[in-house]
Amino acid sequence: MSLPQHKPTPTEAAFREAYEALDASGGRAQSWAAFAEQGLPHKRVEEWKWSDVRQTLRQPRGQSGAVESDISPAQAFGAAGAAEIVFANGRLIGEPELPEGAILHRQDEANPPGERESYPLAALAGALTLETGAYVLEIDGDVSRPIQLRLISEGEGAHHLRLSVVVRENASATILESHEGEGAPYANTLVELGLQRNARLNRYIIHQGSADVVNTTTTLGHVAERAGYRQAILTFGGALTRFDARLTCEGDETDIRLDGAYLLDGQRHADLTSVVDHRGEGSVTQQVVKGVVDDRGRGAFQGRFDVARGAQKTDAQMQHHALLLSERAQSNAKPELMIFADDVQCAHGNTVGALDENALFYMRSRGIDAASARALLIEAFISEAFAHIPDDVQEEFIARSREWLEKK
Repeated sequence: MSLPQHKPTPTEAAFREAYEALDASGGRAQSWAAFAEQGLPHKRVEEWKWSDVRQTLRQPRGQSGAVESDISPAQAFGAAGAAEIVFANGRLIGEPELPEGAILHRQDEANPPGERESYPLAALAGALTLETGAYVLEIDGDVSRPIQLRLISEGEGAHHLRLSVVVRENASATILESHEGEGAPYANTLVELGLQRNARLNRYIIHQGSADVVNTTTTLGHVAERAGYRQAILTFGGALTRFDARLTCEGDETDIRLDGAYLLDGQRHADLTSVVDHRGEGSVTQQVVKGVVDDRGRGAFQGRFDVARGAQKTDAQMQHHALLLSERAQSNAKPELMIFADDVQCAHGNTVGALDENALFYMRSRGIDAASARALLIEAFISEAFAHIPDDVQEEFIARSREWLEKK
């Protein structure tokens, strides 16, 4: 079986061995062929110039084994009363008890969408997921109880997961997604979203784990007429983390919101990348991403809104703002608009800077100590990224952020 055109890295060779040990047919074979054509992304690829996966995974990693220890209770969203779906090292744990209107099943043969060929890590997930096809979460109705999706990673190996979420016409659901990593694993996840007409999906993500975790999560979504998708991410980074969302708004009057925040210290890395392709008329897309980087942390934001020639009356607004708390901290940003329609309202903004010394001085003059003043200013800064999510989830995001700030 072929490998990338360049000299294979030890990790790519290990992935080939893992692939050859699986049932290599149908969609899995197509996915491997798509990955093998490109290999692991690296800094010479424009979209990956700030997230060099090939270099980060320079040491070979075998397939992760099953998690032997008991699964501890959820820390993120632990008080939400949600129905749990737990994957540990890419393996489904137990039989989830889901609310009415939600069904999880396995699709034995799932052909890869053609667009996956453009995303090598999505193709890799399709090729090396342990099941022969994909897990599919179907939402058919208004599911009022949240569904918590826990993705647990442990050990030193690599594991891959492919999960499809299909929200039927007029249906709705909320997913509380937590990425939990211990040790130095590589967790690679492909999430495929299909939102049918008038469907609504809220997806709130917390990623927290050890400093040595490598996590790449690719979301490929299709949004139909009048469907709505809300996504908010809070990540504390790792050796390399990247959350990549690619959405195609195929129908008119879609409603998209993609918000997020990264809080980084030490030498942690986080990359929030998104592309929204508007093809129908009258769609609204809003995005606010905030970053706070300390020590030698490295943050990256890449956002792009595409507006096709026929996508008139599109309203798309993008904002990214970052605070650097040390001289060695980095935050790189690349906001883009690709507009081919003439009756639109589209804009983007980006700033990177330090804390406002005048605001710090004002708070100190009112008797607030320096550490508390810094923490209050930073919390106020990042809270804007969580302003459009439900109060209970917002409180969870802010509580996690405060835990990070208390260590400063």
